[in-house]
This record gives sequence, C-alpha cells and structure tokens, in this order.
Amino acid sequence: MKKGAYLVGFLSSLFIISGCATTTPNNHADIDALNARVTALQGQLSSKDEELSRLESELRDKNNSLSQAESDKRSLEAELNAERSKPVAKPVPKYDSDLK
Repeated sequence: MKKGAYLVGFLSSLFIISGCATTTPNNHADIDALNARVTALQGQLSSKDEELSRLESELRDKNNSLSQAESDKRSLEAELNAERSKPVAKPVPKYDSDLK
C-alpha cells in the first residue's frame, strides 16, 4: 500500500511538473511581447524628450526675440517723445514789400 501511495504521489508530482513546464513557454511569449512594448515605449519617450527639448529651445529663442523687440520699442518710444518735446521752428513768413 505504501508503494502504491508513493507511486500515486510520484505520478501526481510528475503530472504537476509537466503541466507547469508546458505553461512556461506561453509566459515567455507574453514576456517577449511586453519587452517589445517597453522597448517601443522607450523609443517614443526618447522621441518626445527630443521634441520637448527642441520646443523649449524654440521658446527660449522666441522669448529672447520678444525681449529684444520690447527693448527696441522702448528705445524708439523714448526717441519719439524726445523729438516731440523739441520746439517746432515755425517758418518766417515772407512779406512782399514795396521798397524795391
């Protein structure tokens, strides 16, 4: 009886181990698919990081251009105000005289 119990236990263990062995390749396929997806997402992340860096650089350039334009505007406004505050020379009217 003990031998029969050992035999049943051994066969059950063998069945369980063989069942686990057949499910492992399916897991490998899932793992490979997930690894491929992670690799693709890492590529997309790198692409987005590069795009973000490019956009940040473009924004800095635009901000610098805007600052320069505002500075130029202030300078031109100051020049205009200075010119406006100068007295305007009125032309001397010409009179015809009879003293010729």
